[in-house]
Amino acid sequence: MAGAFAEDAGRAGADRARTMARSCPAIRAGRLARSVRPQGGP
Repeated sequence: MAGAFAEDAGRAGADRARTMARSCPAIRAGRLARSVRPQGGP
């Protein structure tokens, strides 16, 4: 049950992050820089 809840929360968070990234080029640029230059974490 807790696992399913966490999975739903994670999906909602990912959708929200995707929407914010689409509406804010600065966030998208920062995320792109982070993915190109990973700093020892996910």
